[in-house]
Amino acid sequence: MSYIVKKKIAVAAKALISQKGLEKVSVTNIMATAQLRRQTFYDYFQDKYDLLVWLYEDEVSQVVDDNLNYEHWSKVLYHLCGYFADNRAFYCQVFENHAQNAPGLAIEAHTHHLVDLIVTDMVQTRKIDIKTAYRHFLVNFLTNGLVSEIKWWLANEVEIDAKVEFKAVQQIIEDTFNGLLLRTAPITRYEHQEISI
Repeated sequence: MSYIVKKKIAVAAKALISQKGLEKVSVTNIMATAQLRRQTFYDYFQDKYDLLVWLYEDEVSQVVDDNLNYEHWSKVLYHLCGYFADNRAFYCQVFENHAQNAPGLAIEAHTHHLVDLIVTDMVQTRKIDIKTAYRHFLVNFLTNGLVSEIKWWLANEVEIDAKVEFKAVQQIIEDTFNGLLLRTAPITRYEHQEISI
């Protein structure tokens, strides 16, 4: 029963925030739209930001997390781009708010997990030998880049299709690993030749 109530509150909040912006929506507005008592909100959430974190994690778990175990990372990334495109108005409003970063932190944590899986897959399938410290750097770098790109993409005045965005993100990830392959591959072409300059 509690999930149904939480979902009802979240759906009401999402609709209001998409239309009016996060700062202009109060708990009272949310609960009136959900047709529930105001106090019920606090039975489930500490505040609006707690609600936003729950909403993101609930929706993304259905769209992305449930697919992580049986789909290739590129399909999962495609689903994630589709999810953000479908919820563009809502996330533009969420990202506009700089007072509380709870939703942004949840998105970063989730994206970090996804990028970690991508790096693990790429390192294993392409047999790239990289040091642990550099691997951590790579995961953090790609996570920060992907989160920044998602924010820019959603806020862009020219609406870019989810498929186009996905292809660009997939390409930069693959280019990164192609560069790693080139850097870590042994030099064989000139091994037994003198190079004259």
